[in-house]
Amino acid sequence: KRSGQYKAYLPLARGAEFVTPFIKTPFVGVNSAFKLEEAAVAHRNPSDLSWANDEQVFPISKELYGSDIPPLWNVKKKNALYYNGMGRGDFTKLLMQVMVVAIEDSTEAREIHDNFDDVLAWLHSIEPPKYPNPINQDLANQGKRIFEDMCSKCHGVYGEEEDYPNLLVGLDVVKTDSAYAVYSYKNENFTNWLNSSWIMKSAPKAWVQPELGYVAPPLDGIWATAPYLHNGSVPNLETLLNSKKRPTKWTRRMSTANNYNYKTVGLHYTEPTGETHKFTYNTTIKGYGNGGHTFADDLKEEHRKALIEYLKTL
Repeated sequence: KRSGQYKAYLPLARGAEFVTPFIKTPFVGVNSAFKLEEAAVAHRNPSDLSWANDEQVFPISKELYGSDIPPLWNVKKKNALYYNGMGRGDFTKLLMQVMVVAIEDSTEAREIHDNFDDVLAWLHSIEPPKYPNPINQDLANQGKRIFEDMCSKCHGVYGEEEDYPNLLVGLDVVKTDSAYAVYSYKNENFTNWLNSSWIMKSAPKAWVQPELGYVAPPLDGIWATAPYLHNGSVPNLETLLNSKKRPTKWTRRMSTANNYNYKTVGLHYTEPTGETHKFTYNTTIKGYGNGGHTFADDLKEEHRKALIEYLKTL
């Protein structure tokens, strides 16, 4: 006789069997959550989330474009939960979507949702960590003026008169790797399933609306959020603000000890000269390019240093 624990595990085992072939990223450090969800819901009936008898509701592409994991303390500032403008309305529904891998149906989903007001309240309580080292305040004040002139239109204003615009920036403007946004925009099977599903249609309502662009994120605690860009392709602020210095391939230190570089404000890394491995980010792979966001490239070096000093204060 099988135990209760075994029976409880079976839905997860079933879901994992179907999603696992689709979620292997080309290297460590990027998140394949959207692909995981797409593969899971392709086996579920949208109206009640029940398993579709091991049949696919819609075909699943093998394209996989992972993303960087955004900081949880910025959830309270967002109108759209995801980089490409998807995920609007009630965030509790959006945050719990991973449950589609393992639940039985919408009855169980509702039980899970009943706890997510508390989850969202906790997320709203999180504050960004303070930069732990001394900051040159005179230099930071210079950087603030540069930031307000060059960056605040997209990323917002910080301090006593704080304002975040939730601005979606077109691909033709930001010019960062477009594959993540384009894939979601064209993937009507997944979008239509979501918008017709219990997840989005039951109260409180949410919806997904992919766009051909990326939302300029809040920069609270930006010093602690490396790597940068939506796909995590840039290891530090120094190279984010000077695209000419961005490494094509870079290998991160995965241990928590001494993996942060306070000089460049980001991750310690090495540039491989020979064979690469799973800890090496390869920006030549489609979806993982490190181009675009060149708005600070023409700054003088002393102005770029001032801007970085100000960013440490956010």
